[in-house]
Amino acid sequence: MLFNPIVGGGKKLPVLTNPAAAADIMQNKQAIDQSGQIITGTKAPLPTLTNPGSAGDLLSGKQLLNQGGNIATGTITTRSSSNLTASGSSIIVPAGYYPSQVSKSVATVTQATPSISVSSNGLITASATQSAGYVSSGTKSATRQLTTQAGKTITPSTYTQTAVSSGRYTTGAITVSGSANLIADNIRDGVSIFGVIGSLVSGGQFYVETDSFIDESPRWRIDCGFEPIGFLLYNTSFLSWRSESGEEFNEVFVFAHEDLRLYADGFLDVGPQEVTIEEHSHSSFYDLFDVTYRSTGLTFEILNSRTVLEGPYTFLVFA
Repeated sequence: MLFNPIVGGGKKLPVLTNPAAAADIMQNKQAIDQSGQIITGTKAPLPTLTNPGSAGDLLSGKQLLNQGGNIATGTITTRSSSNLTASGSSIIVPAGYYPSQVSKSVATVTQATPSISVSSNGLITASATQSAGYVSSGTKSATRQLTTQAGKTITPSTYTQTAVSSGRYTTGAITVSGSANLIADNIRDGVSIFGVIGSLVSGGQFYVETDSFIDESPRWRIDCGFEPIGFLLYNTSFLSWRSESGEEFNEVFVFAHEDLRLYADGFLDVGPQEVTIEEHSHSSFYDLFDVTYRSTGLTFEILNSRTVLEGPYTFLVFA
C-alpha cells in the first residue's frame, strides 16, 4: 500500500481527517481511500417507501431523512387543553398533537321552570326561557290550578240560570233536565216556552173552592190565580134551595161560560128526580147574578133577593 501517493501533476491526495470506510459508502459505490486504493461500499441503500411521509407528518422540531436522503423537519404543533375553546354549544379543538387526554369545562346553568298561561279562549300554554349553557339532566314542572265546577243538573225555571261560569273547568257533566210534557199541546196557544209555541186553547185551568154560607144576598170573591172564562157553582147537601113558595130542592147549580155566551141555573127535584134547567139570555142572567171577571179570579153576587142559598157549596172556576 502506498502512503499518500502522488497523483497526476505531481500532486498528493488530500489528507482526510475522518476517512470513510467501505461500511460508510453505499453498497456498490466506490471511492479512493487515503492511500489511493479503491474502496467499494458495503452500506445497504435506503429502503423504498410505499407511502413516504413529509414535514406535515412529523412533530414540530423533529427531523428525518426523506426518500431522497434529504432532511425533513416536522411542522405538527403540540397542543394542550389550553388550546380548546367553547363557543355556544360547540367545543373548538385546533389541529395538532395532543400528548395526553384533554378536556374543557363549559358554563353550567339551571334548567328553567316553565310558566303556564290560559288564554281567554281556553288555550293552555307552557313556556320557559332557558339561559345559554350546559343544562344537566333533570325534570322541571309547573302547575296551575284552574277554577273548577262540579257536575250538576239544571232544572229550567222562570228565571235565567248560569250552567257554567266563565273560566271554569267542569269536573263533571252539566246536564239540563228535559220533560216529555214540553209540547205544544200542553202550552197555552201563542205562548212560547223554551222555543216551543203552544197550541192549547182556553179551558185547561181549573180551581175549586168549597165553603159554607147562609146569606140573603151572598157575594163571593174567588182568587184562583188566573183569568177565568166561566164557573160552576153547585150545592152539595140536601135542603139547599128554598123557593118563594117554600119548596126545598137539592143540587142547586149555576153555570156560566163567557166564550160560549151560555148562562144557566137549575135544580134537581128530590121527589120525582126531575132535573129542571133554565137557560137565560145575557141580559136576563145578569138580572139574577152579577159576575165580574178579573185577571186573577172573579167576583160573584146573587142579585135576586128572593133567592136564599144554604151551604156547603163548591165553586169550580175554569179557563
